[in-house]
Amino acid sequence: MDENLVKEGSEEKIENPQNVVKKNNVNPKKKNFWPTFIIIAIIIFSFIIRIGYFIDTKDQVVWWDEAEYLVKAKHIAFGTSDEGWNPLREPLMSIFWALLYKIGATELIIRITSFLFAILSIYLTYLVGKELFNEWIGVISSFLMSIYHQHIFFTYRMLIDIPATVFWLLSIYFFWRGFVKQQGKKYIYLTALFLGLGFLAHYSLLFLGIILFIFLLITSRFTIFKNKDLWIGLLIIILIISPYIIWSLINYNTPLPRYATAYQSTQTATVTFSAWNHYLKYIGIHLQPLLLFLFIFGSILFVTNIILSLDLIIKKKEKSTISQLLILLWILIPLIIYTYVSIYGSGISEPRYLLLILPPISIVIATLLLKSYNLLMKRSKLISIAFIILVIVLSSIWQIKAADTIINSKKDGLTPAIKQAGLYLKSKTVPSDTVSINSMQMELQYYSERRVIGFSSNASELQDKISSENIKYLVINGLYKAEDWTYAFPEQHKDLVEEDQGIYADPEGKQLVLYIYKIK
Repeated sequence: MDENLVKEGSEEKIENPQNVVKKNNVNPKKKNFWPTFIIIAIIIFSFIIRIGYFIDTKDQVVWWDEAEYLVKAKHIAFGTSDEGWNPLREPLMSIFWALLYKIGATELIIRITSFLFAILSIYLTYLVGKELFNEWIGVISSFLMSIYHQHIFFTYRMLIDIPATVFWLLSIYFFWRGFVKQQGKKYIYLTALFLGLGFLAHYSLLFLGIILFIFLLITSRFTIFKNKDLWIGLLIIILIISPYIIWSLINYNTPLPRYATAYQSTQTATVTFSAWNHYLKYIGIHLQPLLLFLFIFGSILFVTNIILSLDLIIKKKEKSTISQLLILLWILIPLIIYTYVSIYGSGISEPRYLLLILPPISIVIATLLLKSYNLLMKRSKLISIAFIILVIVLSSIWQIKAADTIINSKKDGLTPAIKQAGLYLKSKTVPSDTVSINSMQMELQYYSERRVIGFSSNASELQDKISSENIKYLVINGLYKAEDWTYAFPEQHKDLVEEDQGIYADPEGKQLVLYIYKIK
C-alpha cells in the first residue's frame, strides 16, 4: 500500500460550507492504479465467495417475506392471486421482478438479481468511501462489505434489504457530489431520483431523508432553504412517490401503509424497555469480535473529531470532519428509529434491518485501520503491512465461517414440505380454484399460484365458505400451530372431504407435517 495514498483525509479549511476539502493525498502527476486493481480483485473475490453458496441455495424454499414480494410480482405479471399480500410491503421490487417475469424470467433469474444487488452494494461502498474520504478507505470498506456473514447470507434471499442498501449508497454518493462538492445540478436530481425510487423499494429511505436534512441543516443552516435545486429535488421525489400514495389512499385509506401500521402497533403493542439494546447487540452479531473492537474504537475517534470541530462546522468553516459527521448520522439515525420501534413494538427486531448501516460501519473501521497503518509505517513498513494483513485474514476467517454456518443451517428444515405441497396443488387445480389452509402460509400461495385463504373462525362457517369460495382442497398445516378444531375438521366431516395426499418432512416418510384433503 502506497504511503502517499493512505492519509486519512485532509484537515485543510474550506471557504464554502458545501465544498468538501480537496484530498491532498494524491499526487496529480502520478496516478496510482493500485486501488483500481484491488477493487477489481475484491469484486472478483466477492463473486467467488458467493457463487458456490448460490449454486447450493438456488433451489432453497422461499421465506414468508420473500413469498409476499414474489406473489405480488406474479400477480402483476400474470394476474395470479395475491390473496394475503400485506399492503405495507413497498411495491418497487415486486414491480421490477414482475417485469422480469413478464419477459420470461424464472425464479433462478430473480435470485440472480438479488445476487447482483449484493455485488453492486460492495462496489458502491467503495465509491462512497472514495468520495467522502479517499480511495484506500473505499477499498478497505468495500472489502469488509464483501465478507460480512449477514450480507453473504442475505445475498441468496429475495428480500428488499440489500436492494435498499444499494439505494442508500446511490443516494449518498450523488448527494455528496451534488450538494457538498457542488459538481453539478444533475447529481442533486439523481439524489432525488434514487431517494424517491428507494422509498418505493424500502421504507428506510425516509430515514436517509432525515439524515440528509439534518446534515444540511448543521453544515449550511437555513441557507439550504434558498437552494432552488433542493426544491426541484423535492418535487422530483414527490412526483415519483405520489402515484403510490394515491393508490394507497384509494385502496387502503392511508397514504403510507407501512408507517400507518407501525404507528398503530406502537399504540397497541406491549412496551418492552428491555429491547433498548437489541440493535446494539446486532452490531456485534454482524461484526464478530475483532471488527467490533475496531468499530468501537473508530467510533470514539469519529465522535471526538466531530465534537472538537463542531464549532468550525457551525461557523461554516468545516473541515474534512463533515464526512465523519455524515457517516455518524448514517449510523445513529437508523439505530435510534429501529430501537424506538422495537421498544414500543413488543420488542420485535431483526439483524437484517441493520444491513443498511454496514457501509458506514465499514468506513469507520477502514478509517481506523488506515490511521493505524500510517502510525505503524513510521516505525516499520513491514509491521504496518503485517497488521493490515492480519486483520483482513482473521476477519475473513471469522465472517466466512459464520456465513457458512448460517447458510447451511437455514437452507433446509421443514419448509421444503410447503414447496412440495404447493407444487402438488398446482398440478391438481386450475387457476380459478381456491385452497384453504388452517395456518396461513404465503409460501404455499407462491408455489401453488392459486388463491390460498385461511379457515373460518369455526367449523360451521368453514362449511359455508367451502361452497361460497370455490374451495377445492383443504390443507392441514402441522408446521405452525392452529386452533384445535381445525385439526379435527376433516375427521368430523368425512361427508365433505376425503384424504388426498400427505406431505412429509423426511425422505423416509415418517414425519408428517401437512395433509391435503380434497373437497368431494
